[in-house]
Amino acid sequence: MEGISKEEPEKKLEMKVNKMTEERGKRRKKRGRGGHGSRRRLVVFGCLGVVVLAAVFLLFTPIFNIAEVYCEGNDKIAAEDVVKAANVELGKNIFSVRMGKIRRNVESIAFVEEASVYRVFPNKIRVSVRECMPVSYVYTNEKCYMIDEAGKILRIV
Repeated sequence: MEGISKEEPEKKLEMKVNKMTEERGKRRKKRGRGGHGSRRRLVVFGCLGVVVLAAVFLLFTPIFNIAEVYCEGNDKIAAEDVVKAANVELGKNIFSVRMGKIRRNVESIAFVEEASVYRVFPNKIRVSVRECMPVSYVYTNEKCYMIDEAGKILRIV
């Protein structure tokens, strides 16, 4: 027993612990390279690719090209006047038109109090209008003005 020192069993134990720690580290590295992280990246990029393909499909497919613009809720105003004021280009993609701009264009017509614009899938635009109601006539020296309750001049008669 004199040949074996007290330090040798401690060194053997320390070497075993170091070896086990190294092996555990190697397993972790392997999992990191080909494990859950790469699978997560693949799923994220796959979903991103699907979204991009869907956007390209929606924007460049002729199914969604505008074929008709129609008006509803009009009584005093001709539907053709509303459609003309909307200024929508037929054949343009339904997702590329600016609905707010169409609404403002239609609301610039004197008899229109409020307008709403809707996409009707796959290829139509619907413009709904609420017309102003004339409540009075104002006579001046030479002209007669039709006005609504807010005082907006609707027409010179």
